[in-house]
Amino acid sequence: KVERRKRSSPSRSEQPLRSSRVGGQGEIVVCRVHTNILATPPLSGCRRARGIIMAASRWTSTVVLLLLGTATEGFRVGPMLSRGASPPPPLTGGGHPVGSSRHKGAVVAPPPTMRLGATLRFWKKTKPTEETHTMTTKRTGTSFLPDEAVERAKAGNKVEKTKLEKDATAAWTDLYDYAAKIRAGELDWAAIEAGDAHVRLKWAGLLSRFKKTPGRFMLRLRTPNGITSAAAMRLYADAIAPYGDEVGVADITTRQNWQLRGLTLEDGAALLPKLAAVNVTSYQSAMDNVRNVVGSPLAGLAGPRAGELVDTRPYCEALNDLVTLDPATGTRGNPTWGNLPRKFNIAVSAGPADLAHAKINDLAFEAAPHATTRAPGFNVAVGGYFSARRSTHAVDLDLWIPATVPNVLDVATAVLRVFRDEGARGDRQKARLMWLVDAYGLDAFKRRVLAELGASWDVAWDAHQHGADDGASDAARRPELLGIAPQHADDDDDDDDD
Repeated sequence: KVERRKRSSPSRSEQPLRSSRVGGQGEIVVCRVHTNILATPPLSGCRRARGIIMAASRWTSTVVLLLLGTATEGFRVGPMLSRGASPPPPLTGGGHPVGSSRHKGAVVAPPPTMRLGATLRFWKKTKPTEETHTMTTKRTGTSFLPDEAVERAKAGNKVEKTKLEKDATAAWTDLYDYAAKIRAGELDWAAIEAGDAHVRLKWAGLLSRFKKTPGRFMLRLRTPNGITSAAAMRLYADAIAPYGDEVGVADITTRQNWQLRGLTLEDGAALLPKLAAVNVTSYQSAMDNVRNVVGSPLAGLAGPRAGELVDTRPYCEALNDLVTLDPATGTRGNPTWGNLPRKFNIAVSAGPADLAHAKINDLAFEAAPHATTRAPGFNVAVGGYFSARRSTHAVDLDLWIPATVPNVLDVATAVLRVFRDEGARGDRQKARLMWLVDAYGLDAFKRRVLAELGASWDVAWDAHQHGADDGASDAARRPELLGIAPQHADDDDDDDDD
């Protein structure tokens, strides 16, 4: 239960820390939780959204709410973390999308170093329109490249030259210009410049499918850890329904993601702002970008007794924000990673069962306890991928990091920066991360990543930590998933949280 405390003579322990208006759009209330329980992200779409609880100062006491109205009663906060339980890894923010009287918010926990209200700037209530996507000036992806990488791109493959002719991040505004001209009858889809139609628009998530469906696009979304809300699914269904069963198709992909087929460009442009309203984006979901971040399909359900060492959801959410959220503007579309040499896959595994298949990704975080302290952490592996030229699993970097969101983001940032700045831009079949690892040698690549992290990176990293099931077969490591199984709960939980 969450209650806004009365201002008349409150006790010290009950006094609100702050209560104020934000641009007339909603009310921020800092209040206390009655019981010593805290909600963890629900399975149905723990994403940033309007009108949600924003942050928590501690695990068991103070929370910050951003409300669309002034009522503070009737919150439905989702699955609870029971008294005495270890808290899940921290989030950078999140909550239920607003849209019904039953789901007005969800409590989440931020990184321990987060200031109260630090994430509030991302949550102004705005009407989703195309203008909200086109008015923000951003740097280009190429502007982040060192001169050496630009020179390699100039001498590189056709895609690299296309990205240099006009930066691919221009798609974030060009999309709406094309849509407006098509609606006005000033442009036909066939007249869209080929570099835009078949390359750059992929930075907005639109992939041309003109051979089989002339004038139609597939919209690839981003669904970190595969978590999808009912509101998002209704939006997807409404978006493709007008095209009929033969053309309007929704795919569920092997990377826990959604693809919507049959869209015209103008309808795709109109859909993107609506995606923001259900806390989804399609930006940077295709071509030379970090693809959808994969996590355990049983995240938050199995528990330690079934081999779940960490809940992968907050890590996947944070990695998704790292890739797609521009730190300079607070809007989707991050040019920092807008010109990679090739696509880049990331996965976060919850435990030795590796239900996320982390080893087939360019960057894998594999949950493993520290051999001495038993603290949860991740072994880092690099270089896994499939292609027509080569298929290989990721190789262990002999690097273990404690399981915190900042640690994962630091390592991902370092690896991505090395790949962006030094990766091959010639033969696209030899441009994935593993080719760069091979060129360095594994030990030298590890030293390069640590150098990128810098001397100020004071994380207590270690060498690879062997879990209890290391070396076991998949069948031995993976729990039986058929039939009825108990959900994750604490043995000493005697609270009635209904």
